[in-house]
Order: sequence, then structure tokens, then C-alpha cells
Amino acid sequence: PALRAVLGELMAAATLLAAMLKLKGAMILQIQGKGPVSLLVVECDGGLNVRATARWDGELDGLSFVQMVGDGRFVITLDHQGSSQAYQSIVALEGENVAAVLQNYMQRSEQLDTRMWLAADDQSAAGMLVQKMPLQGGHEVESDDVEGHETEDDTWQRITMLSDTVKPEELLGLPAEVLIHRLYSEDDVTLFEAKPVAFRCSCSRDKVAKM
Repeated sequence: PALRAVLGELMAAATLLAAMLKLKGAMILQIQGKGPVSLLVVECDGGLNVRATARWDGELDGLSFVQMVGDGRFVITLDHQGSSQAYQSIVALEGENVAAVLQNYMQRSEQLDTRMWLAADDQSAAGMLVQKMPLQGGHEVESDDVEGHETEDDTWQRITMLSDTVKPEELLGLPAEVLIHRLYSEDDVTLFEAKPVAFRCSCSRDKVAKM
């Protein structure tokens, strides 16, 4: 159950990132650890088809994420369709959970303020991603320019504070429309059409057993 929850969170994170990047190809997230869990791999393509696998040794009951993976590294690979070379980024494994690992990666490697909330149980996996987008044209509204208006930093702090109130059971149990309205009821929010996510893999249990 502990490993299933971590792998579920990583699958939710891969889906969020792939949808945000509008991938034409595939994204592969890997956690390579030196603890009982030596490898976690999730692949998500542009059509939001996901597959995942894990390699571990021994009992994991009662272990935290850090205890399961130990020291290690986090690897993101973007395999663009039609390109002969894949983009790969490797960073140290930093964070007490999957969301923290992803947030640290985005901050250090992409210089993008990103927050992520993830949850998984034996039935489903869910997540929410909030990202501070680059300003168009490099302009910023300062607080002393327009009285009563938020600066970009003020808005970011307010949104992240509201998002921090989300609970795992809300992520897993509430429809997106309800959750968004509950968190950001005073903001003007545009809700885009939902996209289906599916498990898809060319392998089988027999093929994996024969590896």
C-alpha cells in the first residue's frame, strides 16, 4: 500500500505535467533510489496514456517516502515525437514526498514557481498543480501604480495560501468544478474541457515475468 500510494502520486504528477506541456511525444519521470525502493518509473504521452512500474526489495509497511527511496536522483526525460534526441534532466532527489521532489526540480531546473498537491489510495490518484506563469511582455503591476490592485507576488501568495487548504480526501473525492469553486470562489476562473486519462502499455504480465 505504501508503494502503491507513492507510485499513484507520481502518475498523477506525470499526467499534470504532460497536460500542461501539451506534449507531442512522451514524458518519463524516474526516481532512482538507494533505499529498499530502487526505481520508480512513470511514462505519460501526449494523449494522457500512462504506464508505471516499480522495483523494490523487502517489506515497506510503515516506511516514509524518504525511508523507501533513500538518497538518489530524479530524472525527467522528454521524448519528442519525430525528434532523434530526447531531452533529459537529472537532479538530486530532494523532498519529503513526490510533490516536494517535483517542486524542487521545477524551481531549480526550470526557474518556475510551482506548487503541487498529490494524493492516492487503493482506488484512484489525483493531483493539483499551480504555476506562476511568465509575464507577457515583461510588464508588472506595482502596488503603488494602481491603488488597491495586487502585485504579481501578492496574487501568487494568495493563490498558494488558498491552495494549501486542500485536503487529500478533497482531491480524491470532489469533482474538479466543485474543488475549484471551493478554493477560488472570489476569482474569475476559466474551466477548460476535461481530457480522459487511461492506462496503456505494450507489455503484459507474461512479458515482464520473462525479463
